[in-house]
Amino acid sequence: MREGLRKIEKLTEEQSGKRHLFVFSPSRDDRLYQLQMDALSGSRCALDTYDIQIEEILESDSANADLRNELGIVPGQFKIVLLGRDSSIRLSAESCISCEEVIMRAQSDPELIEVSS
Repeated sequence: MREGLRKIEKLTEEQSGKRHLFVFSPSRDDRLYQLQMDALSGSRCALDTYDIQIEEILESDSANADLRNELGIVPGQFKIVLLGRDSSIRLSAESCISCEEVIMRAQSDPELIEVSS
């Protein structure tokens, strides 16, 4: 199993019930990154309501190289990836997206139901 896939599964296990919105960027100076983070910063409460955790992944962060590879992020690329509660990709975009789009995709994510015996 590849390391990137392990990281995705680990995030899902550690934060059961959370959705993860990855913001991949070459750097904090990238214009798309700045625009995206500005758009999301005013909507943190709404994102929290839908259990969406924002994960900023910068190219300089070598600890996440496997994750970048697993999700097909090439050097110099800006990309947004929303993982559902089941670790499936609910959204993938190479440009800025609105908070409303993220929430709409999150709402289409099936709820995890615990079955007690």
